[in-house]
Amino acid sequence: LETLRLPLLARIYCDLSIESGWIPDYEYNLYKDYWRRIERERKQFEFPQDVERVRRLALNLFTPERPYPWTGNELRQEDVDDTTQRRLESIGWLRRQDGGEAVIVHDRLLNWAVAEALIEHHRVGYINTEEMVAKLVAGTDFESGFRRWLGYVPLDVLWLLSDPARTRVST
Repeated sequence: LETLRLPLLARIYCDLSIESGWIPDYEYNLYKDYWRRIERERKQFEFPQDVERVRRLALNLFTPERPYPWTGNELRQEDVDDTTQRRLESIGWLRRQDGGEAVIVHDRLLNWAVAEALIEHHRVGYINTEEMVAKLVAGTDFESGFRRWLGYVPLDVLWLLSDPARTRVST
C-alpha cells in the first residue's frame, strides 16, 4: 500500500502486523484495528470500560471549556486514573507530554476516536442525527474554538457508518 509510507500508518502497520493472518486492505482498516486494541490488546479484556473512557475523553473536545491536551483533572473526571492512563499508554493510545498532560498519540487517531465516540453515542441514543451533524460541522470550523482541527471526523464517521460489520445505527 502506498499509504504505508506515511510515518503514522507505517507505525500502526508494524504494531498490528504481528497478528497472524492480518492483511490491511484499506487505510481505514488500520485505524479500525488500532482502535480495537483498546478492547483486545494484552490484558485489555479485563478492562472493558477503557473504550468508553476514551470515547468520553474524545467527546470532551466539543466542550470548549474542557482542555486538550487533557490535564490530570480532566482524566480523573472521565474515570482515567494513573493505572488506566499507564495502561492506555502501554497499548499506544495515550502519550504523556512534558507537562504531564495526556494526548492521543496522533491527531489522526484523535479524529478516529472522536468518530467512534460520535457513532456509539448516536447508536445508543445519547445524541440524535441532527446533533451528530452539528458536531461534525463544528469540528471542521476553525472559528469554533477547537484546539485541534477535526477535519477527518466526517470521513471517518461515513466510513464507520458504511462498515457492514458494524451494528446499524438508527436514525
